[in-house]
Amino acid sequence: MNCKRVLLVVMMSMWAFVSYIKAQSKNEKTKLMVTIVVDQMRDEYLYRFYDQYGENGFKKLLNEGLVCRNVQYNYVPTFTGPGHSTIYTGTTPRYHGVIGNSWYDRHKKRSIYCVEDSMVNGVGSTSINGLRSPHLLMASTLADELEIFTQKRALSYSISLKDRAAILPGGHCCDGAFWYDNASGRFITSTYYTNELPHWLIEFNAKKRADDYMKKEWDLLLSKDQYDDSAEDENPYEFPDHVLEGVDKAVFPYDLKKIGKKHNPYDLLIHTPWGNTIVADMVLETINHIDFGKDDITDLLMISFSSTDAIGHLWGPQSKEIEDTYVRLDKDLARIIAALDEKVGKGAYTLMLTADHAVGEVIEDMQDRNIPAGSFKMEEAAALVDSLFDEKYGAEDWIEYHRNHIIYLEKHLFIKHDVDLEKATSYATYLLNDMEGVFQAFSSFQLMENEYQLRGARHIQMGFNPKRSGEIILTFEPGWATGHPKAAADHGTQYCYDTHVPLIFYGQSIQAGEDFKAYDITDVAPTISLLLKIKFPNATIGQPIESLWKK
Repeated sequence: MNCKRVLLVVMMSMWAFVSYIKAQSKNEKTKLMVTIVVDQMRDEYLYRFYDQYGENGFKKLLNEGLVCRNVQYNYVPTFTGPGHSTIYTGTTPRYHGVIGNSWYDRHKKRSIYCVEDSMVNGVGSTSINGLRSPHLLMASTLADELEIFTQKRALSYSISLKDRAAILPGGHCCDGAFWYDNASGRFITSTYYTNELPHWLIEFNAKKRADDYMKKEWDLLLSKDQYDDSAEDENPYEFPDHVLEGVDKAVFPYDLKKIGKKHNPYDLLIHTPWGNTIVADMVLETINHIDFGKDDITDLLMISFSSTDAIGHLWGPQSKEIEDTYVRLDKDLARIIAALDEKVGKGAYTLMLTADHAVGEVIEDMQDRNIPAGSFKMEEAAALVDSLFDEKYGAEDWIEYHRNHIIYLEKHLFIKHDVDLEKATSYATYLLNDMEGVFQAFSSFQLMENEYQLRGARHIQMGFNPKRSGEIILTFEPGWATGHPKAAADHGTQYCYDTHVPLIFYGQSIQAGEDFKAYDITDVAPTISLLLKIKFPNATIGQPIESLWKK
């Protein structure tokens, strides 16, 4: 064989090898997709508390992952149920139907919870907390599409303290969703998924981790002088006494065993950092017993940390309590990453971290800083509408229900009095605009007949579902909120303090860097779909984040 022929053979072999490698990379899929949602996490917490983090938790994700710096929620209301639904469906409440944590059901004549289901039974508990399923979710999720794509050969599990934060991500087809039962301190599920708990979960529950954690004292993990990125420990803008009886001062340390004597200690757990820790314990147990990433079919593990939300509501975003919670969560996150490295393999899985919403400042704090803010009373708005209709159409109970930013009208009364409902709601919204704290009121007719582009109006429209929402929907001025009587800080609006959340991709095929382009939270699901090479969830409106594939 002459030299030219040898060279030709070598070149052809190299070309074949390179083509094979390229083909392999095109078909290469991650062994395991891990999604982490941190309830009520602001994007700024990644940076405000950066110096207190260790090297193997948030810092590892920031330094080795693709960090999308400008990700916003694109609808109202920014609550847990809608947030988790949107992350995993790639669409907004307009299409997936979860318009709040609860909403009014006109057929049942009562408020319904977003994951309630009287047709199932609890597994692992006899409490009402087991009567849960995703049947009210109107769209498919990533887990659903993965199960369809793999003919149910993929493993897909979802874990959280909150039932809705476990159930809604898992969608309709996941292999298992497990959540914390605050009546028993155990992780449970429902007959929607299985008729009995797996043996390893029974053994995990038998260890009574919740009992152990509630015997602890909650003090600052680090020395007090390291917590200079939060307000003074004792300040007038923290209200744990609204929920935690016996807490006279919002200062460290907190004797959980003592406080627990005046409460159900299992319910108290969510208001401590150990609510996150017990979820991390549960995740590690799941990783140890479920064979994630052991074949060529991609698996999905969905995790949600909820204590950040409970603590944020009581103590607020400037508190030492919230800073300490994130310092401790950082360590739990590092534990999970280490377990994934060991069980699945470094570089063999992909991880995504984001939040279901952020949070506003404590209203009283803003007022004392001379920044406009206020707490809006929806009952006053409902009373105003009722009195307006009484005066114009006759004395009746015109308001059927009101919650958060929505008013439901007794529609049959308008038929009875031969009143044009569209004209009546238009009249009411016009006058509601004059109320202090209201930015703009909308009627359901406006939201169904128009296509809005401005931020506030479009956010309302994308959170409006024609079958589940009411007739009058309000937006509020910056700094204003409907407020929660047992909360220091709250969320739910269209403003950036509620909508701006972190988004990080880390792991297999992810190149480190920062992306400052504006993205909507609805872009997460189609991005993960392309990473997994599966079909988009069926109501997706988002677009993939292209920078993940740019070299």
